[in-house]
Amino acid sequence: MCEHYNAHNKIIQVLNNGGLIFMIVYDRLWRTMKEKKVSTYTLREKHDFHTDTIRSLRNNGNVTTNTLSRLCEILDCRLEDIAEYKQD
Repeated sequence: MCEHYNAHNKIIQVLNNGGLIFMIVYDRLWRTMKEKKVSTYTLREKHDFHTDTIRSLRNNGNVTTNTLSRLCEILDCRLEDIAEYKQD
């Protein structure tokens, strides 16, 4: 069952499994982008990321595995450098 809730002033889509809440968060993405000096402007203008995709990442929403792969390629990093699975 999917449900939406507000956490830390963000709308986060989560999966509720038997009362436990699991989610993928992208806090590591923003740290990695800062370290690699890649801005959201660069993602939009140089790498053709849509504004909605960036918004979804900011809100820990759904993105495709293709998006995650492209981010890893652009940032020359591993998936765990941009995404983390958390149980709330």
